[in-house]
Amino acid sequence: MSQYKPIITNHSIIVELHKPIYDSYYGIWDKWLRIARDHKLNIVVKTKFGTSTYTYSSYMSGARRMERYYKNPNEPMIFYGRSVMSDVLKRDKRKKIEKKLQQGYSLKGREMLLRAWKELQKSI
Repeated sequence: MSQYKPIITNHSIIVELHKPIYDSYYGIWDKWLRIARDHKLNIVVKTKFGTSTYTYSSYMSGARRMERYYKNPNEPMIFYGRSVMSDVLKRDKRKKIEKKLQQGYSLKGREMLLRAWKELQKSI
C-alpha cells in the first residue's frame, strides 16, 4: 500500500499530508475529494500542525485549484489546496471546550463554557 493513499472508513476519509506546498498550505488530489463527495464522507486532514476536519463543501469553499505534473508530463494531476492552520486551531479550541464540558464543573463555570461554545460555533 502506498504511503499517499488515504484511509477510507464508513464516515470519513483520512488523509495524512507530509509535505506542505508552502507554510501550512496543503493540497489534496481531486480523486480523493470526488470519493468524499460521492459517498458523503467527512475529510480528516492530518498534518504536522495537527488535525482538521471538513465536509466536502467546507473544504472546497476555501480551496484553490492547482495542477502538478508528476508521472505523465502530458496530463497534469489536479489538486485542491488550502491553508489548514486556522482550522487546526479552531478544532483544538473546540476540543478543549468539549473536554471541559464533559468534566464536572460548577453551574457558573458550565454557563461560561457554554457561552464560549456558542461563540465558537458562530465563528465557524
